[in-house]
Amino acid sequence: MMELLYDTAICSETIFQQILHLQQPTRADSHEVIESHYASPISLEDLAYMSGRSLSSFKRDFQQTFNMPPATWIREKCVREGHHS
Repeated sequence: MMELLYDTAICSETIFQQILHLQQPTRADSHEVIESHYASPISLEDLAYMSGRSLSSFKRDFQQTFNMPPATWIREKCVREGHHS
């Protein structure tokens, strides 16, 4: 168990912090979470978890803020970043 926690802490500080605060999940800004991890091979479920939301809440909050689903935003962001490289 300790090795698993150590590996998690090395790989993802955000997920490690979520594990440490399982009783009180911290709610992060969904835009910050997705902006920080859009290029990572990470699922929407993981992004929702890192933001302290359920998948449906994450999608709903993101849709209200950006008028598009998070998957569409990620795809468009990757295309935009690809053009600037």
